[in-house]
Amino acid sequence: MLWSAATLGIWVLVSMAISVGVSAISAEPAKPVGEQELIMAAESARVVNRETSEPERIRTCALEFGISPQSSDALSVMVADRESGNILYSNEADHATSPASVAKLFTAVAALRVLGPEYRMTTSVVDGGNGELWLVGGGDPTITRSPGNNYYGSSHSIQELAATAISALPHQPIASVHIDDSRYSAFTRWDNTWRTNGWALGYVAPITSLQVDGDRDTPSLRLGRRSTDPSGRAGAWFAGELSQLTGNHVAVAGSSVAPPGPVIASVSSAPVSELIAIMLLDSDNTLAEVLAREVALERESDSIDRAFHEALYEEGSFPEGVYFQDGSGLSPLTTLTARAIVDLLGVIDGDETLEPILGDLPIAAETGSLRKRFKVVGAEVAGRVFAKTGSIQGVRSLAGVIDAGEKGELLFSINVSGAQVSDSSRDIIDSLVEEIYSCGENLAHWSSLPTSPALATE
Repeated sequence: MLWSAATLGIWVLVSMAISVGVSAISAEPAKPVGEQELIMAAESARVVNRETSEPERIRTCALEFGISPQSSDALSVMVADRESGNILYSNEADHATSPASVAKLFTAVAALRVLGPEYRMTTSVVDGGNGELWLVGGGDPTITRSPGNNYYGSSHSIQELAATAISALPHQPIASVHIDDSRYSAFTRWDNTWRTNGWALGYVAPITSLQVDGDRDTPSLRLGRRSTDPSGRAGAWFAGELSQLTGNHVAVAGSSVAPPGPVIASVSSAPVSELIAIMLLDSDNTLAEVLAREVALERESDSIDRAFHEALYEEGSFPEGVYFQDGSGLSPLTTLTARAIVDLLGVIDGDETLEPILGDLPIAAETGSLRKRFKVVGAEVAGRVFAKTGSIQGVRSLAGVIDAGEKGELLFSINVSGAQVSDSSRDIIDSLVEEIYSCGENLAHWSSLPTSPALATE
Protein backbone atom coordinates (compact mmCIF):
# COMPACT_ATOMS: atom_id res chain seq x y z
CA MET A 1 0.00 0.00 0.00
CA LEU A 2 1.18 3.46 -0.81
CA TRP A 3 -1.14 5.35 1.47
CA SER A 4 -1.90 5.24 5.21
CA ALA A 5 -4.72 2.80 5.95
CA ALA A 6 -7.55 2.92 8.47
CA THR A 7 -7.09 0.35 11.22
CA LEU A 8 -9.53 -2.39 12.13
CA GLY A 9 -11.08 -2.83 15.55
CA ILE A 10 -14.72 -3.90 15.38
CA TRP A 11 -16.77 -6.73 16.76
CA VAL A 12 -18.20 -8.73 13.84
CA LEU A 13 -21.19 -10.69 15.04
CA VAL A 14 -21.72 -13.84 13.04
CA SER A 15 -25.45 -13.71 13.67
CA MET A 16 -25.57 -10.17 12.21
CA ALA A 17 -23.72 -11.34 9.09
CA ILE A 18 -26.20 -14.15 8.58
CA SER A 19 -29.15 -11.77 9.02
CA VAL A 20 -28.07 -9.69 6.03
CA GLY A 21 -27.38 -12.77 3.91
CA VAL A 22 -23.61 -12.61 4.00
CA SER A 23 -21.80 -15.90 4.24
CA ALA A 24 -18.35 -14.38 3.96
CA ILE A 25 -16.74 -11.10 3.11
CA SER A 26 -13.51 -11.34 1.23
CA ALA A 27 -11.69 -8.02 0.90
CA GLU A 28 -8.13 -6.87 0.80
CA PRO A 29 -7.81 -5.04 4.12
CA ALA A 30 -5.40 -2.18 4.56
CA LYS A 31 -2.29 -3.09 6.48
CA PRO A 32 -2.77 -2.00 10.10
CA VAL A 33 -0.43 0.43 11.74
CA GLY A 34 0.07 -1.78 14.78
CA GLU A 35 0.33 -5.51 15.42
CA GLN A 36 -2.95 -7.42 15.27
CA GLU A 37 -4.05 -10.59 16.95
CA LEU A 38 -7.11 -12.54 16.01
CA ILE A 39 -9.31 -13.75 18.85
CA MET A 40 -11.95 -16.28 17.86
CA ALA A 41 -14.91 -17.11 20.10
CA ALA A 42 -17.84 -19.38 19.47
CA GLU A 43 -20.27 -16.52 19.13
CA SER A 44 -18.07 -13.90 17.47
CA ALA A 45 -14.93 -13.03 15.57
CA ARG A 46 -12.89 -10.04 16.57
CA VAL A 47 -9.78 -8.31 15.24
CA VAL A 48 -7.99 -6.41 17.99
CA ASN A 49 -5.42 -3.75 17.19
CA ARG A 50 -3.10 -2.90 20.02
CA GLU A 51 -2.81 0.75 19.10
CA THR A 52 -6.39 1.68 18.31
CA SER A 53 -9.91 0.36 18.59
CA GLU A 54 -11.63 2.69 16.14
CA PRO A 55 -14.02 0.61 14.00
CA GLU A 56 -14.02 0.30 10.24
CA ARG A 57 -17.35 -0.02 8.50
CA ILE A 58 -18.55 -3.32 7.11
CA ARG A 59 -18.92 -2.82 3.38
CA THR A 60 -21.98 -4.50 1.90
CA CYS A 61 -22.33 -3.47 -1.77
CA ALA A 62 -21.46 -6.28 -4.17
CA LEU A 63 -20.79 -6.01 -7.89
CA GLU A 64 -23.24 -7.87 -10.09
CA PHE A 65 -21.21 -7.86 -13.32
CA GLY A 66 -24.30 -7.47 -15.48
CA ILE A 67 -22.16 -7.85 -18.62
CA SER A 68 -19.37 -10.44 -18.66
CA PRO A 69 -16.38 -10.83 -20.94
CA GLN A 70 -16.13 -13.79 -23.30
CA SER A 71 -14.94 -16.92 -21.54
CA SER A 72 -11.59 -16.67 -23.37
CA ASP A 73 -10.97 -13.12 -22.16
CA ALA A 74 -9.45 -11.91 -18.90
CA LEU A 75 -10.68 -9.15 -16.62
CA SER A 76 -8.30 -7.47 -14.19
CA VAL A 77 -9.67 -4.90 -11.75
CA MET A 78 -8.57 -2.95 -8.72
CA VAL A 79 -10.53 -0.28 -6.85
CA ALA A 80 -9.25 1.75 -3.88
CA ASP A 81 -10.73 4.43 -1.69
CA ARG A 82 -9.10 7.71 -2.73
CA GLU A 83 -8.98 9.21 0.77
CA SER A 84 -7.65 6.27 2.77
CA GLY A 85 -6.01 4.18 0.08
CA ASN A 86 -7.86 1.09 1.32
CA ILE A 87 -8.33 -1.50 -1.41
CA LEU A 88 -12.03 -2.12 -1.81
CA TYR A 89 -12.01 -4.63 -4.63
CA SER A 90 -9.54 -6.63 -6.72
CA ASN A 91 -9.75 -9.28 -9.38
CA GLU A 92 -6.57 -10.58 -11.05
CA ALA A 93 -4.93 -7.36 -9.84
CA ASP A 94 -1.43 -8.81 -10.11
CA HIS A 95 -1.91 -10.22 -13.58
CA ALA A 96 0.50 -8.53 -15.99
CA THR A 97 -1.12 -7.54 -19.26
CA SER A 98 -0.81 -4.88 -21.91
CA PRO A 99 -2.41 -1.66 -20.62
CA ALA A 100 -2.57 -0.03 -24.06
CA SER A 101 -2.63 3.76 -23.68
CA VAL A 102 -3.13 3.64 -19.91
CA ALA A 103 0.67 3.39 -20.01
CA LYS A 104 0.69 7.11 -20.81
CA LEU A 105 -0.03 7.78 -17.13
CA PHE A 106 3.41 6.39 -16.35
CA THR A 107 4.97 8.39 -19.18
CA ALA A 108 3.42 11.56 -17.76
CA VAL A 109 4.80 10.91 -14.28
CA ALA A 110 8.26 10.02 -15.59
CA ALA A 111 8.35 13.17 -17.75
CA LEU A 112 7.36 15.47 -14.90
CA ARG A 113 9.82 13.89 -12.49
CA VAL A 114 12.78 13.72 -14.84
CA LEU A 115 12.26 16.63 -17.25
CA GLY A 116 10.16 18.94 -15.09
CA PRO A 117 7.01 20.84 -16.06
CA GLU A 118 8.86 23.71 -17.79
CA TYR A 119 11.07 21.57 -20.02
CA ARG A 120 10.84 22.47 -23.73
CA MET A 121 12.14 20.85 -26.91
CA THR A 122 13.84 23.05 -29.50
CA THR A 123 14.18 22.83 -33.27
CA SER A 124 17.15 24.81 -34.53
CA VAL A 125 19.00 25.87 -37.66
CA VAL A 126 22.80 25.74 -37.82
CA ASP A 127 24.81 27.71 -40.38
CA GLY A 128 27.38 25.41 -41.95
CA GLY A 129 28.76 28.09 -44.23
CA ASN A 130 28.84 28.28 -48.02
CA GLY A 131 25.07 28.57 -48.21
CA GLU A 132 24.46 25.28 -46.40
CA LEU A 133 22.08 25.05 -43.45
CA TRP A 134 21.36 22.18 -41.08
CA LEU A 135 17.83 21.71 -39.72
CA VAL A 136 18.39 20.07 -36.33
CA GLY A 137 15.60 18.17 -34.62
CA GLY A 138 15.37 18.52 -30.86
CA GLY A 139 12.41 16.18 -30.39
CA ASP A 140 9.56 18.67 -30.80
CA PRO A 141 6.81 17.16 -33.00
CA THR A 142 4.50 20.15 -32.46
CA ILE A 143 6.27 22.71 -34.65
CA THR A 144 3.75 23.45 -37.38
CA ARG A 145 3.47 24.49 -40.98
CA SER A 146 -0.08 25.71 -40.33
CA PRO A 147 -0.05 28.23 -37.46
CA GLY A 148 -3.55 28.91 -36.18
CA ASN A 149 -4.96 25.69 -37.64
CA ASN A 150 -3.13 22.65 -36.27
CA TYR A 151 -3.98 19.85 -33.90
CA TYR A 152 -1.45 20.81 -31.23
CA GLY A 153 -2.52 24.46 -31.18
CA SER A 154 1.06 25.50 -31.89
CA SER A 155 2.06 29.03 -32.78
CA HIS A 156 5.75 28.29 -33.42
CA SER A 157 6.20 27.38 -37.07
CA ILE A 158 8.64 26.46 -39.82
CA GLN A 159 7.69 29.77 -41.45
CA GLU A 160 9.02 31.59 -38.39
CA LEU A 161 12.12 29.40 -38.36
CA ALA A 162 12.82 30.04 -42.06
CA ALA A 163 12.28 33.79 -41.79
CA THR A 164 14.63 34.05 -38.81
CA ALA A 165 17.32 32.04 -40.60
CA ILE A 166 17.12 34.22 -43.69
CA SER A 167 17.33 37.42 -41.67
CA ALA A 168 20.46 36.10 -39.94
CA LEU A 169 22.20 35.71 -43.33
CA PRO A 170 21.34 38.93 -45.19
CA HIS A 171 24.27 38.70 -47.61
CA GLN A 172 24.55 34.94 -48.04
CA PRO A 173 22.42 33.02 -50.53
CA ILE A 174 20.98 29.77 -49.12
CA ALA A 175 21.60 26.84 -51.41
CA SER A 176 20.69 23.72 -49.47
CA VAL A 177 19.30 22.25 -46.26
CA HIS A 178 20.71 19.19 -44.51
CA ILE A 179 18.67 17.17 -42.03
CA ASP A 180 20.03 16.28 -38.60
CA ASP A 181 17.71 13.95 -36.69
CA SER A 182 20.49 12.17 -34.83
CA ARG A 183 19.13 12.96 -31.35
CA TYR A 184 17.16 9.71 -31.17
CA SER A 185 19.72 7.53 -32.93
CA ALA A 186 19.92 5.18 -29.92
CA PHE A 187 16.23 4.29 -30.18
CA THR A 188 14.20 2.38 -32.71
CA ARG A 189 12.11 4.56 -35.00
CA TRP A 190 9.36 2.01 -35.49
CA ASP A 191 8.73 -0.75 -32.98
CA ASN A 192 8.05 -3.96 -34.88
CA THR A 193 5.28 -4.86 -32.42
CA TRP A 194 3.24 -1.80 -33.36
CA ARG A 195 0.40 -2.18 -35.81
CA THR A 196 2.07 -2.40 -39.23
CA ASN A 197 -0.03 0.25 -40.96
CA GLY A 198 -0.41 2.49 -37.90
CA TRP A 199 1.20 5.41 -39.75
CA ALA A 200 -1.40 5.20 -42.54
CA LEU A 201 -4.24 5.02 -40.01
CA GLY A 202 -2.94 8.14 -38.32
CA TYR A 203 -1.93 6.59 -34.99
CA VAL A 204 1.76 7.49 -35.14
CA ALA A 205 4.63 8.03 -37.56
CA PRO A 206 8.12 6.57 -37.09
CA ILE A 207 9.58 8.41 -34.12
CA THR A 208 12.32 10.81 -35.13
CA SER A 209 13.59 13.92 -33.39
CA LEU A 210 12.56 16.05 -36.37
CA GLN A 211 8.84 16.19 -37.15
CA VAL A 212 6.40 18.87 -38.23
CA ASP A 213 2.78 18.58 -37.02
CA GLY A 214 3.58 15.07 -35.82
CA ASP A 215 4.06 14.29 -39.52
CA ARG A 216 0.35 14.63 -40.28
CA ASP A 217 -0.68 15.07 -43.91
CA THR A 218 -3.35 17.45 -42.63
CA PRO A 219 -2.07 19.42 -39.62
CA SER A 220 -5.49 19.91 -38.04
CA LEU A 221 -6.53 16.23 -37.91
CA ARG A 222 -5.96 14.24 -34.74
CA LEU A 223 -5.73 10.95 -36.64
CA GLY A 224 -4.45 12.37 -39.90
CA ARG A 225 -2.47 10.05 -42.14
CA ARG A 226 1.30 10.14 -41.56
CA SER A 227 4.30 9.04 -43.62
CA THR A 228 7.21 6.67 -43.09
CA ASP A 229 9.80 9.49 -43.31
CA PRO A 230 8.92 12.35 -40.91
CA SER A 231 12.41 13.85 -40.97
CA GLY A 232 12.58 13.93 -44.75
CA ARG A 233 9.21 15.63 -44.98
CA ALA A 234 10.19 18.17 -42.32
CA GLY A 235 13.31 19.03 -44.31
CA ALA A 236 11.35 19.36 -47.53
CA TRP A 237 8.75 21.62 -45.94
CA PHE A 238 11.45 23.80 -44.43
CA ALA A 239 13.34 24.04 -47.72
CA GLY A 240 10.08 24.94 -49.43
CA GLU A 241 9.55 27.84 -47.04
CA LEU A 242 13.11 29.07 -47.62
CA SER A 243 12.57 28.87 -51.38
CA GLN A 244 9.32 30.81 -51.18
CA LEU A 245 10.75 33.53 -48.97
CA THR A 246 14.02 33.98 -50.91
CA GLY A 247 12.67 33.41 -54.41
CA ASN A 248 15.49 30.92 -55.03
CA HIS A 249 15.32 27.15 -55.09
CA VAL A 250 16.70 25.60 -51.91
CA ALA A 251 17.52 21.91 -52.19
CA VAL A 252 17.34 19.18 -49.54
CA ALA A 253 20.84 17.75 -49.36
CA GLY A 254 20.18 14.65 -47.24
CA SER A 255 20.83 13.62 -43.65
CA SER A 256 23.98 14.22 -41.64
CA VAL A 257 25.05 15.46 -38.23
CA ALA A 258 25.34 19.23 -38.09
CA PRO A 259 28.92 20.55 -38.08
CA PRO A 260 30.10 22.98 -35.43
CA GLY A 261 28.60 26.32 -36.29
CA PRO A 262 26.37 29.10 -35.05
CA VAL A 263 22.70 28.50 -34.33
CA ILE A 264 21.01 31.19 -36.40
CA ALA A 265 17.37 30.33 -35.68
CA SER A 266 15.36 28.25 -33.23
CA VAL A 267 11.81 27.69 -32.02
CA SER A 268 10.70 25.78 -28.94
CA SER A 269 7.72 23.69 -27.96
CA ALA A 270 5.20 24.44 -25.26
CA PRO A 271 6.35 23.28 -21.80
CA VAL A 272 6.10 19.60 -20.93
CA SER A 273 3.18 20.26 -18.58
CA GLU A 274 1.10 21.45 -21.54
CA LEU A 275 2.26 18.65 -23.81
CA ILE A 276 1.24 16.08 -21.19
CA ALA A 277 -2.26 17.56 -21.11
CA ILE A 278 -2.58 17.05 -24.88
CA MET A 279 -1.09 13.56 -24.68
CA LEU A 280 -3.56 12.41 -22.02
CA LEU A 281 -6.71 14.05 -23.32
CA ASP A 282 -6.70 12.54 -26.80
CA SER A 283 -4.07 9.84 -26.22
CA ASP A 284 -1.48 11.27 -28.60
CA ASN A 285 1.06 8.54 -29.30
CA THR A 286 3.69 10.77 -30.88
CA LEU A 287 4.00 12.97 -27.79
CA ALA A 288 4.17 9.90 -25.56
CA GLU A 289 7.01 8.37 -27.57
CA VAL A 290 8.95 11.62 -27.80
CA LEU A 291 8.64 12.27 -24.06
CA ALA A 292 9.72 8.72 -23.30
CA ARG A 293 12.89 9.21 -25.35
CA GLU A 294 13.58 12.57 -23.72
CA VAL A 295 13.27 10.94 -20.29
CA ALA A 296 15.70 8.20 -21.32
CA LEU A 297 18.19 10.72 -22.72
CA GLU A 298 18.00 12.80 -19.55
CA ARG A 299 18.70 9.64 -17.55
CA GLU A 300 21.61 8.91 -19.93
CA SER A 301 20.01 5.64 -20.97
CA ASP A 302 19.19 4.00 -24.29
CA SER A 303 16.38 1.99 -22.64
CA ILE A 304 12.94 3.46 -22.04
CA ASP A 305 12.14 0.65 -19.61
CA ARG A 306 15.26 1.23 -17.52
CA ALA A 307 14.78 4.99 -17.49
CA PHE A 308 11.13 4.68 -16.47
CA HIS A 309 11.88 2.23 -13.67
CA GLU A 310 14.56 4.54 -12.30
CA ALA A 311 12.19 7.52 -12.51
CA LEU A 312 9.15 5.80 -11.05
CA TYR A 313 10.50 3.43 -8.41
CA GLU A 314 13.18 3.26 -5.77
CA GLU A 315 16.04 0.84 -6.38
CA GLY A 316 15.09 -2.60 -5.16
CA SER A 317 11.34 -1.92 -5.20
CA PHE A 318 10.58 -2.56 -8.86
CA PRO A 319 7.15 -4.22 -9.02
CA GLU A 320 6.69 -7.48 -10.90
CA GLY A 321 4.79 -7.38 -14.16
CA VAL A 322 5.82 -3.82 -15.05
CA TYR A 323 7.72 -3.45 -18.32
CA PHE A 324 7.90 -0.56 -20.78
CA GLN A 325 8.60 -1.54 -24.37
CA ASP A 326 7.48 1.94 -25.36
CA GLY A 327 6.01 5.12 -23.91
CA SER A 328 2.66 5.07 -25.68
CA GLY A 329 1.35 1.61 -24.90
CA LEU A 330 1.02 0.78 -28.59
CA SER A 331 3.22 -2.27 -28.05
CA PRO A 332 1.60 -5.38 -26.55
CA LEU A 333 4.99 -6.06 -24.91
CA THR A 334 4.48 -3.12 -22.55
CA THR A 335 2.85 -4.67 -19.48
CA LEU A 336 1.38 -3.41 -16.23
CA THR A 337 -0.79 -4.78 -13.44
CA ALA A 338 -3.97 -3.25 -12.08
CA ARG A 339 -2.22 -2.95 -8.73
CA ALA A 340 0.69 -1.00 -10.24
CA ILE A 341 -1.72 1.34 -11.99
CA VAL A 342 -3.79 2.08 -8.88
CA ASP A 343 -0.61 2.50 -6.86
CA LEU A 344 0.57 5.08 -9.39
CA LEU A 345 -2.76 6.91 -9.22
CA GLY A 346 -2.29 7.10 -5.45
CA VAL A 347 1.20 8.52 -5.91
CA ILE A 348 -0.11 11.12 -8.36
CA ASP A 349 -2.91 12.06 -6.00
CA GLY A 350 -0.54 12.56 -3.10
CA ASP A 351 2.06 14.67 -4.90
CA GLU A 352 1.17 18.27 -5.69
CA THR A 353 3.75 18.34 -8.48
CA LEU A 354 1.99 15.41 -10.19
CA GLU A 355 -1.63 16.07 -9.24
CA PRO A 356 -2.31 18.22 -12.36
CA ILE A 357 -2.20 14.93 -14.30
CA LEU A 358 -5.59 14.01 -12.85
CA GLY A 359 -7.02 17.30 -14.11
CA ASP A 360 -5.74 16.50 -17.61
CA LEU A 361 -7.67 13.24 -17.88
CA PRO A 362 -10.69 12.83 -20.19
CA ILE A 363 -14.09 13.29 -18.55
CA ALA A 364 -16.85 10.73 -19.09
CA ALA A 365 -19.26 11.80 -21.87
CA GLU A 366 -17.62 15.21 -22.10
CA THR A 367 -14.00 15.49 -23.23
CA GLY A 368 -11.16 13.80 -25.05
CA SER A 369 -11.19 10.07 -25.65
CA LEU A 370 -14.20 9.71 -23.31
CA ARG A 371 -16.38 12.30 -25.00
CA LYS A 372 -18.44 9.65 -26.83
CA ARG A 373 -18.60 7.14 -23.99
CA PHE A 374 -20.94 6.93 -20.97
CA LYS A 375 -23.74 8.51 -22.96
CA VAL A 376 -25.81 5.32 -23.14
CA VAL A 377 -23.98 2.51 -21.36
CA GLY A 378 -22.97 3.74 -17.92
CA ALA A 379 -24.72 7.08 -18.45
CA GLU A 380 -25.22 7.54 -14.70
CA VAL A 381 -21.53 8.42 -14.32
CA ALA A 382 -21.39 11.08 -17.07
CA GLY A 383 -19.20 13.90 -15.81
CA ARG A 384 -18.18 11.82 -12.79
CA VAL A 385 -15.34 9.72 -14.18
CA PHE A 386 -11.91 11.14 -15.00
CA ALA A 387 -9.82 8.46 -16.65
CA LYS A 388 -7.23 7.42 -19.21
CA THR A 389 -8.46 5.13 -21.94
CA GLY A 390 -6.56 2.33 -23.65
CA SER A 391 -7.17 0.47 -26.89
CA ILE A 392 -4.99 -1.83 -28.98
CA GLN A 393 -5.76 -5.15 -30.61
CA GLY A 394 -6.98 -7.55 -27.93
CA VAL A 395 -7.03 -4.95 -25.14
CA ARG A 396 -9.44 -2.33 -23.84
CA SER A 397 -8.61 -0.53 -20.59
CA LEU A 398 -9.58 2.40 -18.38
CA ALA A 399 -7.98 3.85 -15.24
CA GLY A 400 -8.51 6.97 -13.18
CA VAL A 401 -10.86 8.52 -10.65
CA ILE A 402 -14.55 8.01 -9.94
CA ASP A 403 -16.31 10.83 -8.09
CA ALA A 404 -19.25 9.12 -6.38
CA GLY A 405 -20.35 12.25 -4.53
CA GLU A 406 -21.42 11.53 -0.96
CA LYS A 407 -20.38 7.91 -1.51
CA GLY A 408 -16.74 8.94 -1.77
CA GLU A 409 -14.06 9.09 -4.44
CA LEU A 410 -12.35 6.01 -5.83
CA LEU A 411 -9.19 5.19 -7.76
CA PHE A 412 -9.60 2.35 -10.21
CA SER A 413 -8.08 0.31 -13.01
CA ILE A 414 -9.99 -2.02 -15.34
CA ASN A 415 -8.50 -4.07 -18.16
CA VAL A 416 -10.21 -6.52 -20.50
CA SER A 417 -7.86 -8.55 -22.69
CA GLY A 418 -8.12 -11.54 -24.97
CA ALA A 419 -8.78 -12.75 -28.47
CA GLN A 420 -12.45 -11.75 -28.42
CA VAL A 421 -11.87 -8.20 -27.19
CA SER A 422 -13.13 -5.44 -29.50
CA ASP A 423 -14.64 -1.97 -29.23
CA SER A 424 -17.82 -3.56 -27.87
CA SER A 425 -15.77 -4.60 -24.85
CA ARG A 426 -15.83 -0.97 -23.76
CA ASP A 427 -19.43 -1.62 -22.71
CA ILE A 428 -18.14 -4.18 -20.22
CA ILE A 429 -15.84 -1.58 -18.72
CA ASP A 430 -18.39 1.22 -18.72
CA SER A 431 -21.06 -0.94 -17.08
CA LEU A 432 -18.60 -2.05 -14.44
CA VAL A 433 -17.58 1.55 -13.75
CA GLU A 434 -21.25 2.43 -13.27
CA GLU A 435 -21.64 -0.42 -10.76
CA ILE A 436 -18.53 0.70 -8.87
CA TYR A 437 -19.88 4.25 -8.84
CA SER A 438 -23.22 3.05 -7.43
CA CYS A 439 -21.45 1.27 -4.58
CA GLY A 440 -18.94 4.00 -3.86
CA GLU A 441 -16.83 3.47 -0.76
CA ASN A 442 -19.35 0.80 0.33
CA LEU A 443 -17.98 -1.49 -2.39
CA ALA A 444 -17.24 -4.96 -1.03
CA HIS A 445 -15.35 -7.91 -2.47
CA TRP A 446 -17.60 -10.91 -1.91
CA SER A 447 -16.11 -14.37 -1.76
CA SER A 448 -18.73 -15.69 -4.20
CA LEU A 449 -18.86 -14.10 -7.65
CA PRO A 450 -21.02 -15.10 -10.61
CA THR A 451 -19.62 -18.29 -12.14
CA SER A 452 -17.59 -17.22 -15.17
CA PRO A 453 -14.07 -18.44 -16.03
CA ALA A 454 -13.09 -14.88 -16.90
CA LEU A 455 -14.35 -13.52 -13.59
CA ALA A 456 -12.61 -15.91 -11.24
CA THR A 457 -11.23 -14.10 -8.23
CA GLU A 458 -7.63 -14.11 -7.13
